[in-house]
Amino acid sequence: MTLHISEAEVRSVLTMPLAVQAVEEISRKQATGEVVVHPRRRFELPGGGFFHYMARPISRSASSP
Repeated sequence: MTLHISEAEVRSVLTMPLAVQAVEEISRKQATGEVVVHPRRRFELPGGGFFHYMARPISRSASSP
């Protein structure tokens, strides 16, 4: 399922302390191999626009849908 959110929506719920905590936590999990973090991808669209794609990290122990 795709979730489209705007930068304004992110700003309304994400504080800098929460962001730092999240980055630290996912970095620890990535270092131990608990998660695989996929990089953000950007696609240039016809007419000069861009589509930004970012997958969320998924725990290797999580069950598949």
